Amino acid sequence: MSRSQIVFVFLFATLFTDVTNGAPRTRRSADVTIFAHENYRGRTLSYSLGRSCRNLLGSFRDEVTSVRVNSGCVQLCRFDNCMHCTDVRESYSDLADISLNDQIRSLRRCDDDPLDYQYV
Repeated sequence: MSRSQIVFVFLFATLFTDVTNGAPRTRRSADVTIFAHENYRGRTLSYSLGRSCRNLLGSFRDEVTSVRVNSGCVQLCRFDNCMHCTDVRESYSDLADISLNDQIRSLRRCDDDPLDYQYV
């Protein structure tokens, strides 16, 4: 497979994932990038999150070590379906600082309604 074909497949897969699972970029979204290693290194995934929960699959499940919050507030959750979450409003180069290293299974945008989610 040529390099241009690989790039096309990657871009198509990224677009398809964003269309089927992501939220449109609005002022009510949160933009975040997750990293497999500390200090924003290793494999990365970027999301524009809406209120819907995003369960992590594959190699990122329980392997997120750093997070860059580009805008908004993000809930990092220890269980699927956004259960047992911690609100994060800033970037962390090492999630061990907030006892979340290699424990993230799902994420979503924070909401201003305190009845919508659990404080940890």
